[in-house]
Amino acid sequence: MAEQQITRVDPEQRSLTGADLGTIRNPDPGKAYMLANPNEDMFGYAACEAQGWAPLMKGCKEKVIGARLMPDGSDRISVQGQIMMWRPKAEQAAYEARKLAYAQAQFASPQRNEKVVIDGNGKQS
Repeated sequence: MAEQQITRVDPEQRSLTGADLGTIRNPDPGKAYMLANPNEDMFGYAACEAQGWAPLMKGCKEKVIGARLMPDGSDRISVQGQIMMWRPKAEQAAYEARKLAYAQAQFASPQRNEKVVIDGNGKQS
């Protein structure tokens, strides 16, 4: 009697810790992605939207691990209360280049190592 070979079929791996939440399985190569806090004014959703980021919406081609729709009834995709946002990679690269140029200019500034002493009366010397 000939032995029959059985092929093993394992389920797709998944994280038990939730560390992969917010990961995009099929990202668009022309988009940069981020999660934004809708409850934070200075650096959260509203600030990001003002800087050109747009929310990822229901029906998009991207599949986000752990995604849900916002509880407010909108079609925005969220991950544990954070809104998934995107903008063109070219815009993000330009922003990062400006940020790097600014940081390099600050680092190269001759005043960066200058010590400023403020006495008890608030006067600078």
